[in-house]
Amino acid sequence: MSELAAPSVVTLAELFRSRMFCLDSGHVESAWDTTQLTEFDADCAAATPGTPHFLGTVVVVPDGPAQPEGGGLQFERWTVHDGRHRLMSAVAWLRAAVEGLEGIDGTDGPMLASILQRRYIEVDGNDRVEIQAAQHHTFMTLALDHHRAGLACDDLTPEDRFTRLIGPVERIEHSLRFLLYPVATEALARAFIDTSCIRGRQD
Repeated sequence: MSELAAPSVVTLAELFRSRMFCLDSGHVESAWDTTQLTEFDADCAAATPGTPHFLGTVVVVPDGPAQPEGGGLQFERWTVHDGRHRLMSAVAWLRAAVEGLEGIDGTDGPMLASILQRRYIEVDGNDRVEIQAAQHHTFMTLALDHHRAGLACDDLTPEDRFTRLIGPVERIEHSLRFLLYPVATEALARAFIDTSCIRGRQD
């Protein structure tokens, strides 16, 4: 690939198609907290099929093919250098939604939960987003607890719980937009982040 490929606007579903991710842990970035998670919730609520919502940039370095153990599917493996917290926030939201959908018997909830699990969270025992740094694990725990609380709807009927979850799932998958920048090397990724228009609002 060229040193800096042309950026493309993608949905979360398109971003994860045939790809697995590893979050770069080689440098310290600004930490997100509940303030940014609340802003993420507002972004998700603003996204509709007729009004896509731009969430931010994702800068990646393709690392080559990756095949999960025990699985027949082959993925591309990408290291994420910018957009890590955006990606973790979306995955944490979907993990919380999967937990909710799994427990809704008598609906399509468990089947949809299984699909989302493989599509964004885990395939054949392998994480779709590999987290290494302690600060990223801490944030993922915070994000998951935040989204679990936001999606809690145990007081509703199974049908209403399913309806409560399915709309936001569709918005997050297909109405949020990311600006995807693939670059050839880690050094180029960091230089690009430091000198580009996204400087100052990374991750």
